[in-house]
Amino acid sequence: MESAQQVAQISEECKNFEPTTAEEFLTIPNGEYQRLIFEGVELRTKEEDHMDNFREYCKENNITIPEGYDDDKKFILRILQGKKWKYDVSAKVMLEHNEWKLKTYPLSYDPVKDMLNDGFIYGAGRDNKFRPVIVINCAKCMAHGPTANDALIAACTYFMD
Repeated sequence: MESAQQVAQISEECKNFEPTTAEEFLTIPNGEYQRLIFEGVELRTKEEDHMDNFREYCKENNITIPEGYDDDKKFILRILQGKKWKYDVSAKVMLEHNEWKLKTYPLSYDPVKDMLNDGFIYGAGRDNKFRPVIVINCAKCMAHGPTANDALIAACTYFMD
């Protein structure tokens, strides 16, 4: 079991964390990159241009960007990057994701209550950019057994939401 001192130490280290460019991006030899951190960071010109162009694409095609997709969390940027900047594919994925989200939320606490109370996942404060620091105790995850994957995912989703 972790002591309060260990949690405080982790929290202090995490609060002072400042990602390097190598931690913020994966860069491949041809100069292309993949962003790994989206929230609380400045975007590159290419990313801003793609976001603006995607908004224009949606407007021209009468596609409404759902609430929560084009805000500080930059969810549409995640989708755009993942779909290699293809606006038509990104718009389709965005709408499908929103449909799933509307069917899935709000999440129910009862099915995941015992797992969350077990302490396999917990918040350890915030880093210096005020992003939440989340700790997952892998030993406690393993203790739930290999058949608990769906329950672990549901518990993580509930916790992070």
